[in-house]
Amino acid sequence: IILLSWLVVTNVAAADLSEVLGGINVQRDVVLEFDELRMSPKLRVPVAVKGTMVFSSEGIMTKTVIEPFFESVTISQHTVTLARGKKTRSMSLDARPGLAAFYSGLRALLSGDVATLERLFDAEVNGSGDHGGRTVRLSPKDAELAQFANLLTIIVINSDVRSVRTEQASGAWQEMVFAPSGP
Repeated sequence: IILLSWLVVTNVAAADLSEVLGGINVQRDVVLEFDELRMSPKLRVPVAVKGTMVFSSEGIMTKTVIEPFFESVTISQHTVTLARGKKTRSMSLDARPGLAAFYSGLRALLSGDVATLERLFDAEVNGSGDHGGRTVRLSPKDAELAQFANLLTIIVINSDVRSVRTEQASGAWQEMVFAPSGP
């Protein structure tokens, strides 16, 4: 009976995840503005930043912080490039499987790739979708992935991703909040 109830709950979660991701409106090649809070155990209060994010039709994500400092992160299939101030650093995702899995999960979220999300994470979907509100909580299945994200919490209202919160085992977290899409 316990196994049967687990199978039913798992199938309901998968169906809910497919329903939520299938309804997400992710516009490609459109600049989205965000506000973000970042917290680290080394800080007493979160740091507030503002910026933009673009998910290209080629699957490249670019997140640019414009206030209170400049920072840009560009993630392609195999490379992450970080620019801060006048310094730029690139690293291969092929050599960092946990980081590669984290970014694969983000791309899967943005492209509605339920199979990849289910391979990487245990998913919990809350909310009935009434009035458009759903919460998706993704817990990594792999220890290497858990080094980069202990928990991802995504808030979807109507068909818009409104916030993405990433929590790390160290206690660090960041939460990006997006404005609703146009009328």
